[in-house]
Amino acid sequence: MLTIRDKSVIHKPDFWIVCIVLSITGLLVSPILGWIANLTLSKEQIQHPFIVLCFAAYLIIQHHRLKLSLDLKTSNLLIGLLTACYLLVLAAYALQLVLLSILPLVTYLAALILFLFGKRHFEATLPLLIAFTAFLLIALYIPYADWPLRTYAGKAASAALAVFGLSTQLAIQVESQEVRLLMRVGEQIFHVAPECNGYGILSSNLLLSVIASLALRNPAYQLFIAVPAALAIAFAVNTLRIMVITQLAPYFVDNYMLMHEVAGISSLILGLYATWRVCLTLGRRRQPNAD
Repeated sequence: MLTIRDKSVIHKPDFWIVCIVLSITGLLVSPILGWIANLTLSKEQIQHPFIVLCFAAYLIIQHHRLKLSLDLKTSNLLIGLLTACYLLVLAAYALQLVLLSILPLVTYLAALILFLFGKRHFEATLPLLIAFTAFLLIALYIPYADWPLRTYAGKAASAALAVFGLSTQLAIQVESQEVRLLMRVGEQIFHVAPECNGYGILSSNLLLSVIASLALRNPAYQLFIAVPAALAIAFAVNTLRIMVITQLAPYFVDNYMLMHEVAGISSLILGLYATWRVCLTLGRRRQPNAD
């Protein structure tokens, strides 16, 4: 049950003013929140990084032993965040930039966390807010990344299978205004569907590398190591996933979709674990020797 740390704050005029401003601001950013919710529910590739984000939020709350008690105090930082939110809303409307439209939502959430739970909770959740910004960018650019990633995934898997002496060929099929990427492995033909583009693994690894690096308080420059490493791992794991599926398909004719899902989930877990180990290793390297 939520409790208020200092109940006297609700009798102050600035408390009600902030509540009204936060409510109006919430209405302004609600279309963005609705858009991201609908997109997350409809796209499997977005659901994976969203699950990573939720799990990271749980771990951060547990790690910092954050108690969900209400602070409800105003501060200069809160006023600054709300001011920045309105300025970003005006800039997004004036410049008609979709990219700018996601920043007011992040700023609003930061202000809401600060007002509701206080500065300690705000500082502890900063890695999540930064990762949430990355998540919104991922959701924004998924329509543009699908075909390039699918093409790369097909080419990478074909090249890897060819190394093992397997005959492969890629082809594009246009049917009823739908463009399909087909991959022939031996005598079998596979459709490289949008789910095979690796976007889910890539975005999940990207989010984890950002969250882990910030939560572990790794130096900022290590992000330039962790993020490329996470993306490289994701590309490698997705290529391995396609290879495994093509080789197991003849043995799971009646349970192909089950095998496909197991391979997908296993590759996601493998990619996340490898990314976590990279971030952990980077974190340990910055620690001074005991002697």
